[in-house]
Amino acid sequence: RNEIQVVRVDRLEVYWPHQKYNYFLLKDLVITNKSSHPKILFLEGNLDLDPYFKTGEGKSLASLKIEYNEFPEKIIKSNLLGALREGFFSFQLVNRVEDDKFQLQAELKNVSLSLLKSFSDEFPKDLNLKSNWLGMKLYSEGSSKAILNSSVQLKDVLVNGDLGELAIDDVNFPNGFK
Repeated sequence: RNEIQVVRVDRLEVYWPHQKYNYFLLKDLVITNKSSHPKILFLEGNLDLDPYFKTGEGKSLASLKIEYNEFPEKIIKSNLLGALREGFFSFQLVNRVEDDKFQLQAELKNVSLSLLKSFSDEFPKDLNLKSNWLGMKLYSEGSSKAILNSSVQLKDVLVNGDLGELAIDDVNFPNGFK
């Protein structure tokens, strides 16, 4: 009859369909049942960033916190905070479950542009991005079913490095990144 109050997991790996899915690994996961009526759950843990960013500087982890709350409405709040070399990043996502709406706020500060090479092989090999950094704030909101079509606003974009800097105050994508 008693509900479980706390669950601790040292390491959570996802397998899809029959092999390890290398892009999702949580460590030191703690799930806490704070209340049954209304239901309030907390999840805290560390997300392994190595599959996303090849930093070559040992393990990269980001702190992940998720809260599910049913009162006054069903809401999922997610926070991800981590360091990447000299810089840091943060993401805050609020998902209103019943009306399928989301709000996203993200910030990058002094993140090395060389990490972009982790996402794409399109960058020229002779392009040295190690001495260049990116900072910006991102805001987006819309339907959870059409995230890529939701409005996006970039603010305080700053790319700086050895050859100078480029600053943009405000960029809007009213139809998202489609």
